[in-house]
Amino acid sequence: MKKLKIGLIIAAAIIIIAELYIIDYNSLFSSKNIGNYMVIMAMIMLVLSQVAPLKNNKK
Repeated sequence: MKKLKIGLIIAAAIIIIAELYIIDYNSLFSSKNIGNYMVIMAMIMLVLSQVAPLKNNKK
């Protein structure tokens, strides 16, 4: 189970990097970037939800 969580964290980090590459930096607040922002936020929440139990298991 721990390997699955670490795999999800790595996959989410790769997706975040890819989305940061896709964002149109000339117009950050345009409507075509909303999807990219939503994916980044979802992946950050996924990482946080996977990291928190890993820290609690070490105690």
